[in-house]
Amino acid sequence: MKSKSVHHTALIAAAAGVTGVMGAAGLAWVGLTAQAAGATRRIEEAAVHAAIDAGLIPPDGADAQRVPPPLGDGVLLASGPTDDPTVEPGLTLAMIGDSTAVGYGTSRSADLPGVLLARGLAALTGDPVRLLTVGVVGAESVHLDDQVTTALQQRPDIAVIVIGANDITAKVAPTRAASQLGAAVRRLRAAQVEVVVATCPDFGVIAPIPQPLRTVLTRWSRGLAAAQARAVRAADGTPVAMAQLVSPFFRGKPDLFYADGFHPSAAGYLTAVGALLPAVATAATRIRLDRVAAQPGLSG
Repeated sequence: MKSKSVHHTALIAAAAGVTGVMGAAGLAWVGLTAQAAGATRRIEEAAVHAAIDAGLIPPDGADAQRVPPPLGDGVLLASGPTDDPTVEPGLTLAMIGDSTAVGYGTSRSADLPGVLLARGLAALTGDPVRLLTVGVVGAESVHLDDQVTTALQQRPDIAVIVIGANDITAKVAPTRAASQLGAAVRRLRAAQVEVVVATCPDFGVIAPIPQPLRTVLTRWSRGLAAAQARAVRAADGTPVAMAQLVSPFFRGKPDLFYADGFHPSAAGYLTAVGALLPAVATAATRIRLDRVAAQPGLSG
């Protein structure tokens, strides 16, 4: 999987873009810049310290972008991974997107969102599931095209896309980011891949972001999520509204966040997977019905 050093935990590199979009709110550019810089610094430092304490990165020259998520790809049963070469997976699940797609903030493969989804899907279908992770820490919607190309080489049945947070930190216009997401969904659907998209979460629940910056980013994240949902539906994918279904559970719950206060913890990923699994299971049902209908003597 290609490594891309692009901003992933930085909340805002500069507040000029935020002020340009939300200038009507009357927020001072200098104040937003100072708040963004302070929030970014606290999040980055917390992530690095947690990774050093866990032995994930050396203390010298460490930075948050070098914190590696654990690996979890392979064939999974409801009970966990299997190395049995005779086990044939019934479905292949691809995780596409940003740091949340790859499970940044977890230290065990068992807590990865892809692993949790694959095991849940295996439990519901009774079939082993092969997990393929092509997401990249720090990815923005513009990077989805390359990830889709990589995923399609492995012929997935279902793709789960988690994207949007870094588009906000990079000040990407919501319409542009949503259009890039829609293009990725269309490519996958053209290849007969079922697609479930976790839309942008509500930045208002992220405690390290001070006010009034948090209010600005709350509006921006909700606007992006709405644009994403429209683009995904238009491309024949299934959006899951994380801002409505998941983000409220995170408000005031530090245990659901990683040490940086930005990414989910293991418990946070489990909460998010609970919202995604029904849509993924529905996609698996459609695949099963299509396969049955395609069998000789059973099609119309």
